[in-house]
Amino acid sequence: MTEALFLHYSPAVRRLEEGKSLTVDIDLTPLPASARAEGSERGYMGRERSKTGRKLLRVRTAPEQEVVYERVVSGKAASGLILLQEAVTQMERLLGISTVEKRALVVVRLDSGFGAEESHRWLLCRGYQFLGK
Repeated sequence: MTEALFLHYSPAVRRLEEGKSLTVDIDLTPLPASARAEGSERGYMGRERSKTGRKLLRVRTAPEQEVVYERVVSGKAASGLILLQEAVTQMERLLGISTVEKRALVVVRLDSGFGAEESHRWLLCRGYQFLGK
């Protein structure tokens, strides 16, 4: 039900259907939490080197700040190719990006956490435009 509403009202879906470009941000945000919180683990939390908590994997459209996909992951999860592939796969499913032509309309912005060369190559091989922060 929620997915049907998203597909019907989403500005991002309309933008891609009209053939306009779309910029999306993919990031992994630290969520410090108590050591007793579910899924909370000690790991790198941004400026706080060894803190307990979880992380939020999120895909957002840049113009409207519309959340396309988000999932809470373990505090030890490192932003790498596996998490990037999960985020992009879910984004493709939710936005209906199934062809190379539609992928060429999408600009993916990543922060330095996804800075590995293999992640960049994987995005470019799939046909996306890429912008690193």
